[in-house]
Amino acid sequence: MTIPMVTMLRSIYILLSLRRALKLFLISCAVVIFAGTGGIVQAGDFSWELALETRYTDNIGMIPGDGLDELSLVPSGTLIYESQTPRLDAEIEGLVRHYNYTKDTSDSETLYFGDLVLDFHLVPDLIDWRIEDHLSNEPIASDVADIPDNRQNINVFFTGPEFTFRMGQRNRIDLIGGLIRTHAEDTPEFDSDRNTGRLAYVHSVSNRFDLGLSGEWEDVEFDELVDSPLGIVSGDYDRTDGYLTASFRRGSNTLELEAGSTDLDYKELPDDDGERVFVRFAREVSETAEWEFLYQDIFTDASRTVEGQPSLGLGGINVSADVYRLEGLQFSYRGPISTATVELTAAAREETYVQELEVADSEGSEDRDVDEILLDISIPIGPRFDWVSTISWSEFDYKDLLTEGPAPELRKDQESWLITGIQYQMRRHLQLRAEVGRHIIDSNDPLIDADENLVTISIIWSNR
Repeated sequence: MTIPMVTMLRSIYILLSLRRALKLFLISCAVVIFAGTGGIVQAGDFSWELALETRYTDNIGMIPGDGLDELSLVPSGTLIYESQTPRLDAEIEGLVRHYNYTKDTSDSETLYFGDLVLDFHLVPDLIDWRIEDHLSNEPIASDVADIPDNRQNINVFFTGPEFTFRMGQRNRIDLIGGLIRTHAEDTPEFDSDRNTGRLAYVHSVSNRFDLGLSGEWEDVEFDELVDSPLGIVSGDYDRTDGYLTASFRRGSNTLELEAGSTDLDYKELPDDDGERVFVRFAREVSETAEWEFLYQDIFTDASRTVEGQPSLGLGGINVSADVYRLEGLQFSYRGPISTATVELTAAAREETYVQELEVADSEGSEDRDVDEILLDISIPIGPRFDWVSTISWSEFDYKDLLTEGPAPELRKDQESWLITGIQYQMRRHLQLRAEVGRHIIDSNDPLIDADENLVTISIIWSNR
């Protein structure tokens, strides 16, 4: 038996194993939900997908010049489950993807992404208990290409109660508490425990208009000491937010506003504070189309932005620094345009880290301005054929990070993806997809500048 045949059989075996694992995962989730709600959970919306992909790249390491080519077999499995009942709201989404590198340029690896959100209504309209777990695969270094040697699993777990006290028809008080546990596979300075609390008063002026006052508190304790401008110290801190809220609803339009301030009190580092501004306007154009405009100027951190979705290239969160200042605009649209199905996101933001955990070298700062556009489009071109494309462009303008070489300058990167191909509906639940693409990182740092050509052929089996 030839080596390619052995590799193919191994991948088919892995695919079947993933199918069994997904079934066990679904059964386990159903048992947990059933047991936790007294056995009254109704069937929810459930979808799954199994795929086997052959992927070729001529530069798997994304290095300057001629890189190593690689042919990989990638079996994967995805499931999505959503359910809403009087006793439980559940959202479960998971992806398992195994990369079998046939030319041994890297060790074979299995990537996991997942989101689990369970909201138990212990006493309806009075006491809820929420459980969340988010597993994501993020770059170890966010300013380096997303390649096999630059990936780590990040996990964020949250649990806590929510109490709702109603005072008449127009007033309520929300009291929310919880514990957040974060863990990173290769950057242990990210690991921490967080005790959180939120108290909110909401007054309904009308059926369309709510006003409120909210206060949040968070105590953060890291597992390890960190490098800081003051040396090896504890990065522990307390965070206090106070802000006004407003919500307007009219027809298919929704407007949400938050305005207030944040105070950061570090145990051993210099304190910081600033405004908290959040504006979101969303419009539902139809049952299948909606757009959203978002502006925010807030303190945030990696534990609040981890989601179980694969990132695309550069621009991942920095899990070696905790709190950063985020100011930016984002526009997104999802829905049809003529005969096409479109998902579009355009964003511009500024990221300024409050504490750099790796500032022994001042050139390690990751403060930056980011502009990005992501477009997914699908257009039917025949009874069973669709033309599919993904276009992505990002620019990263660093404020302190310098290029390598005899004449260092502030680093500036541009990354673009262009992937296009055909999707053929072989049978009702079986698809064949063939795509070609090009991935380019254009940088004024010669060690970062790189490109690759991509070819993928996938067989996808789903219940949709």
